[in-house]
Amino acid sequence: ISRNLFGSLGFWIESWTFYRSVKKYLVKQPAAVYYTRDLPIAYWLSQAISPIFYEIHTLPDVISAKHKRAWKRAVGIIVISQSLQIELVKQGVSPQTIVVARDAVDTRQFKINKTREECRQKLGLPFNQKIIVYTGHLYEWKGTNLMAEAARSLPQDFHFYVVGGTSADIDHFRTRFSTSNFHVIGWRPHLEMPLWQWAADVLLLPTSARSAIGSKYTSPLKFFEYLASGTPIVASDISSTKEILSGGGTDGIEYFEPDNPEDLRRAIIEAFGPKKMLLQTGAKKTATIISTHYTWENRAKIISSFFKIRL
Repeated sequence: ISRNLFGSLGFWIESWTFYRSVKKYLVKQPAAVYYTRDLPIAYWLSQAISPIFYEIHTLPDVISAKHKRAWKRAVGIIVISQSLQIELVKQGVSPQTIVVARDAVDTRQFKINKTREECRQKLGLPFNQKIIVYTGHLYEWKGTNLMAEAARSLPQDFHFYVVGGTSADIDHFRTRFSTSNFHVIGWRPHLEMPLWQWAADVLLLPTSARSAIGSKYTSPLKFFEYLASGTPIVASDISSTKEILSGGGTDGIEYFEPDNPEDLRRAIIEAFGPKKMLLQTGAKKTATIISTHYTWENRAKIISSFFKIRL
């Protein structure tokens, strides 16, 4: 909405009118508990009598008085990473008011009864290629440019498939990174993601360390989807991913130095060579762990239990 004629003012008007409408309704609901992810709503509701729970997915470079007031008034704060919790405590928020509830995955979606060859056939992919797949947006902080740099330096039988992105980003990538082993597929329905992830030899998570949202704060949905698929992963060595699993190969993940195309190249070669069996075995074990601990149902239980403690 901030991209329309009114710019960011349009966003604030929309948020304010939404808040006013909700407040008018909730005045008749004295037992209400507020739960929001929006700072404007959390700030305005800081004047309310009913308890507020505020879910936070990232922090700005500059912390304002509005942030601090919303944090202070909140009965509970839900964050998606441990790094967010640490930063909030540094800002004076009591640790007792914070719970870490990481993102999760619908594991049932990734329990498909197909072999890798059947998935490749359905997607029209060659059986004899070494296939590396990335699914998701093409934002700079996600490190997607790194994939194209690595593709140029790898043998031509290593093929990268990039699935996702906005129309503008897809056009940009197709124009800038045009090589025979780098394929920009574009947007595909989410229900198709299990096929891509099962069809791959290796899944790629090249998140940049140059931005706090990627290196510290994010809890990547696609990472949990990757883990649930049981396919080996090559990922940036950053805290936002390492805090979830850190077995160093035994969890099915080969880490590389973020923003370093040469080390990404090294990690991919190792994933197809010396560490292949270790990663495959680890990935299968991790898929079982994910299906037990990182489901949306479990996330809801964490937050629900937190409600009972804080109310």
